[in-house]
Amino acid sequence: MFDPASIAGQNSTLIPTGDKLYDMLMRSIEPDLMTGQIPLLDAKYKNETPGEAAVRAERYKKAFAEYDLQLSAYLAKLHAKAREYQSTARNSIEKDERTKERRALSDIESAIGAA
Repeated sequence: MFDPASIAGQNSTLIPTGDKLYDMLMRSIEPDLMTGQIPLLDAKYKNETPGEAAVRAERYKKAFAEYDLQLSAYLAKLHAKAREYQSTARNSIEKDERTKERRALSDIESAIGAA
């Protein structure tokens, strides 16, 4: 089975790594929750009140719910595109096979007609 990590070191824009995908989506939802920001949150909010912390926690809860929606939409598009390419490849192969079969049949018919 294909391992997406196998292309992580390559210059590939096809499938981002998990952290890149997470940050790509989370950037527009809640920048505080991007992977590079999470370790800094304690220092950033060290002086917040319990009320402010509760408001932030609710904001983060909504951000993760929105992330789940956007991730599902992204993956659905990715899946549809992959299936589209698979269908195109299959149709191309089948067309080539039909062409080969027609040529072979024509050659047989020509050989019979020449006999």
